[in-house]
Amino acid sequence: MKKWNNIIFLVLSMLVVGCGDNDENPVGFYTSSGGDRIEGFSASVGESWLRAGGGSGVYKVSSSDESIVRAELSQEVITLKAYKVGQAKITIVDSREESATIEITVCPLIRTIEVMETRAFIRYSDGRDTSDVEEKVKKEIIENMDIAKGWQFKMVYDHWNGMYEREGKVTVYQDASQEEGIEGTYSMGNVENKIAYTFKYEDREHILQFPEILESGIARDTGPQQMTWIENYSAEYKEKYPDANFKEVVCILQVSIWRR
Repeated sequence: MKKWNNIIFLVLSMLVVGCGDNDENPVGFYTSSGGDRIEGFSASVGESWLRAGGGSGVYKVSSSDESIVRAELSQEVITLKAYKVGQAKITIVDSREESATIEITVCPLIRTIEVMETRAFIRYSDGRDTSDVEEKVKKEIIENMDIAKGWQFKMVYDHWNGMYEREGKVTVYQDASQEEGIEGTYSMGNVENKIAYTFKYEDREHILQFPEILESGIARDTGPQQMTWIENYSAEYKEKYPDANFKEVVCILQVSIWRR
């Protein structure tokens, strides 16, 4: 009997210590990596992530204004869906009804596309190089194309509908050192069953397609995305050099996309 009493006393002691530990670690919000506790958060339009911590470890989450930012919970991971610029309060409550609230400030998302490299590519109808003007054509394309290495397309997102479709203003910088660029518009949506950016400025239009369309959700940013952008000059150069056996004449641009 004494042995069992000792065991019961030990179990009760562990429970008391456990409760004490929870009390010393109240419910709160943490960075997405789970490291630092935060008292407020600035989110860009689109999706971002936080973590819930402390308390009982079982949570519910709510937003004071879901038209500005909606909060969704999966275990301890909080997904913030920020639809427009503004402020809202996010509250988490654990199973013991302990709670914590922080204010979310939603800012515009600035996304920049920079052209890192350009190169011309020619493919022939029968698979063989039968043209003596290839190098001349490649040089002409690079020199005369209306996008070049170093160009930047700076887009500002100030609202989001929860899907891929977006639109707004773009500023085009033909040189990274430019203080003022060319103002225009952009849209992002489905072009030929692929997600694409469409830029319009002055009398120009450029389309940058993603490799494939995604059915739902927005991928977390893990750093700059590397994309391939293709400008097609096939029709122009087939007409200009009808005996050159050209099947495809394109300029391939390697671009980097990042957000802040």
